[in-house]
Amino acid sequence: MMSTSFWSADGRIMSSEEFLEALYGTLPDFFKDEAELRIIWSNPMTPKTLLANLAEAGYGKDELVALPRLIQAENRDLFDVLDYISLARESKLDEY
Repeated sequence: MMSTSFWSADGRIMSSEEFLEALYGTLPDFFKDEAELRIIWSNPMTPKTLLANLAEAGYGKDELVALPRLIQAENRDLFDVLDYISLARESKLDEY
């Protein structure tokens, strides 16, 4: 059995649900929709910048590597996972 700990930017331990909720709220700071994420991901230089900015916001490599498992998408790459989370956030907002 494997367990992953998530930490907020201020050093507080978070549950996986809290981590995903925080990420839902943060992703729009980095890209507004799938089209913008696709543009970022298609340029060889900009994914590194996106990942560095996410790390500065508290979503580092270890956390991002754990994301696919959190949403039961272990066979997907990070682009697909970020896109899925972004779309799930948009769907949540549409419910209100």
